[in-house]
Amino acid sequence: MLRQTSDLDDTILQCQNLTIMIKDLNEASKTRAENLAKTQFIFEARQLKLLSELQSIYPIEQLDNGEYAIRGLELPMDTTQKDDELISSALGYLVHLLLLTSKYLELPLRCQLLFFASRSMIRDPANSSGTAYPLFRRGVERERFDRAIILLQKNVDQLLQSRGIPYDSRKPLLYNVHQLFECEICPKVTL
Repeated sequence: MLRQTSDLDDTILQCQNLTIMIKDLNEASKTRAENLAKTQFIFEARQLKLLSELQSIYPIEQLDNGEYAIRGLELPMDTTQKDDELISSALGYLVHLLLLTSKYLELPLRCQLLFFASRSMIRDPANSSGTAYPLFRRGVERERFDRAIILLQKNVDQLLQSRGIPYDSRKPLLYNVHQLFECEICPKVTL
């Protein structure tokens, strides 16, 4: 009988020790969760600040004619009607903007962007030969340029989808990129 009482006392003591350990672990877990939430908040605030600065460097605005421009250079849906160098420069700005945006959002793009200012290019991941398509028109076959624009649209679509923003293929490329910044910097509050 005495031995059973001693075993019972030991079991009660072990239970009390385990209860204290569980309480300590719960408190440590709560502290870690709070620290993680603070870190996540600081990280997201930093992303927001970087995107805001990026938007001020590469502003996208709608012009009076309904088209969109990046840093004042128009990038219409039909690129055949504008000067080749203006289109190439606007696409160079857009490539740099997308590269930095994907970096700040920590989202690798499907199609690799190669920034060379107005002579930027894009690689097709489906093409095993590593062919880069030009994002400029001068001295380039029209089909290769058109393929580059399609790949660029895929990258923009990927960025938008990653943030839960629908891509509108009927709208200009810059409109869709503008939507990304609008939604990230000034999100709509839904109740």
